[in-house]
Amino acid sequence: MSKEQVAGQMANNSVLGERYPVPGLLVVGQFLAASAILALLTYLGFVLRADLATISFIYLLLVLLTALFCGFWYASLISLLAVACLDYFFVQPIFRFAISDLITGWRSWHFNPRLWSLAGCPGRS
Repeated sequence: MSKEQVAGQMANNSVLGERYPVPGLLVVGQFLAASAILALLTYLGFVLRADLATISFIYLLLVLLTALFCGFWYASLISLLAVACLDYFFVQPIFRFAISDLITGWRSWHFNPRLWSLAGCPGRS
């Protein structure tokens, strides 16, 4: 294989115009960066006493950016980590993996037909 062919293959595997010989390594690095950003956002949100809606939206933006740059599966993992951080640091009781008002959240989702239609459940709307 000539140098031009190798360069062509590396260009085909490029992300955002940069050449990397191992594209999977780049994605893992981006995932680790997203995890570090999640930890930093959690720390800043906790220190600055951000409310639940604000930190939830910031986490959502991080998940969307992770999906854009890393893909669905890595964004799913970041989403699970974000939910765990949200529950542990921002939802009462704090510093426990428990939600004290789970029934209210379930009722608002279960009985709101607009949410079911947005979620793509035509039988519920």
